[in-house]
Amino acid sequence: MRKIIISKFDQIISIENLLEAWEEFIEDKKNRQDIKLFSQNLVQNIT
Repeated sequence: MRKIIISKFDQIISIENLLEAWEEFIEDKKNRQDIKLFSQNLVQNIT
């Protein structure tokens, strides 16, 4: 059972899914300073 949970977690928390979620999140927020700052180092911030 534990192995299945870890496998599902790895599928959900993938870089691709996090980047897709980020794009959805910033749709109406692209001009905010904090969003711009976080986006500059996006990969480092989400890994």
